[in-house]
Amino acid sequence: MTGKNKEFTEKLVARIRAEQMSRWKGMPTSTLTRVHTLFDCSVRRVYLKTSADDETFRHVLARDADKVRHIMDWLVSAIMEDAHWLAKTDREGRPKKIMKCGTIDALAREADAWTKLQRNRKKVVALDPAEEEMFMDLGDGWRMVRMKTATALDRESGFMQHCVGDGAYDGMLRDPTMRLVSLRDHKNEPHVTVEMDLEKNRLIQVWGKANTIPKAEYAELMRPFFKRHGYWMKRMNGVDLFLFDPEGGMHVLDELKEGVVLRAIENVNEELLELLPARLTVEEGISLASVDLRPRLRRGISGIAVNGPADLKWANVDILPARHGFRGDIDLSGSNLRGMEDGFRCHGMLKLSANDNLRKLPYRMVVRGDLLIRDTPIAALPEDLSVGGDLTIRGTQIRKVPASVRVGGRVTFSRL
Repeated sequence: MTGKNKEFTEKLVARIRAEQMSRWKGMPTSTLTRVHTLFDCSVRRVYLKTSADDETFRHVLARDADKVRHIMDWLVSAIMEDAHWLAKTDREGRPKKIMKCGTIDALAREADAWTKLQRNRKKVVALDPAEEEMFMDLGDGWRMVRMKTATALDRESGFMQHCVGDGAYDGMLRDPTMRLVSLRDHKNEPHVTVEMDLEKNRLIQVWGKANTIPKAEYAELMRPFFKRHGYWMKRMNGVDLFLFDPEGGMHVLDELKEGVVLRAIENVNEELLELLPARLTVEEGISLASVDLRPRLRRGISGIAVNGPADLKWANVDILPARHGFRGDIDLSGSNLRGMEDGFRCHGMLKLSANDNLRKLPYRMVVRGDLLIRDTPIAALPEDLSVGGDLTIRGTQIRKVPASVRVGGRVTFSRL
């Protein structure tokens, strides 16, 4: 791997590590330090060893997203249980069980073996009613229940045959921004388990029994819950199978019809983009981070109209057309953007940061919200630029803001 490729890989792996570590914010610092160390000698080590080039690595990360989460659940559970294999280390103190794995698939197989072993060991435990509480009444005896203790998570894990128990998720019980909830019937038996981020109003994971896709009948029962608490996508091999509309209705990916309105789409990759219909509206935003968009940029992104924010960080975009379909904020940080067509309009905030190939802005460019230009080799601003909000320029070759540039808010200008 060249030095440039290694630097790129390190940046993306650091993002993955930060995302994974944020899942266990309630854990003691000493435990988080051990999780950090195990991540570095497993996931980080493998990626630094196997990533060939920037283009390929973007695809690999999208494909491996679910596997990495599964691996991290295994590692955290091993720490919480003080698994015996953690003590069997090499000369540098790294667990041999991890070091023998040369690929993400090999690490995922170890995590699968652990999951299978845990299923065989688990027994449904008795539970004090105070260890759970009503989260949302769905009617007809169905409800969403919040699990409040480690014992409650163990009971859920025993019924559902997945890894929410055994300590891997206990830290979330101490995090006020997180919730672990369960769909229960009139007998209080679980059918779907949900990991929630209350702060962002997002459903991070939704599991059926044994980490399978929840049955459609359960998704329909949970419609009021989905409508109130964001949206979720059950992923399989890096592709999102289910998407949700603003009313909480579930849509199967390969049955989406033209003209459908969806609430939001996260974690888009090239495979998912190919499956989306020709006409589609996304109300609350889309994440296209690290996606190769070049074949789909002639008349918008595959006919998608996005009313909310568009996350294009680290995306492969080249030239962004004036008719792009994004009607809200656009974040192009770290993308390989070379330019934008004349007359380009952004209807919200536009963020241009660390765009190493972007050397000029287009004529008649209009940004209705704030415009941030940072650490990007743009030499000068076009004199007909119009910014409705604040204009912030930092760490560029721009030496002045022309008097003819129209700015509705404040101008912050710094060479550093």
